Amino acid sequence: MRFLLACAILFGGIAPSAAQNVISIQLLAATQVERNIGFSLALRQLDLRCDVVQATRFRGAIGAFDKWEARCHDGHTYTLAVAADEKVPVKLLSCQKRGRTNKSDDRTVCLSK
Repeated sequence: MRFLLACAILFGGIAPSAAQNVISIQLLAATQVERNIGFSLALRQLDLRCDVVQATRFRGAIGAFDKWEARCHDGHTYTLAVAADEKVPVKLLSCQKRGRTNKSDDRTVCLSK
């Protein structure tokens, strides 16, 4: 399931915010539990290691993307780029596990397999 589809199902309202795209505005309007579920689905779709997303945070904009952070109970923290266009997949910017940062081209610590 694509991240956008999960968000569309979970989030209906739009609220004003610092986000630059509609998807992020909807995420900000959602409850923390709804955001955690949405990001759990996105991480699973990207085949990334995360037992349970316990917190998410909007981190600002980078170019055409809004930057989000998802923190997992198992110690992984992911920084993701979310585009306004539903056809553009969520992109992994970086991941961290116990103080070790990995760029998106070296995801071995973060891959679920």
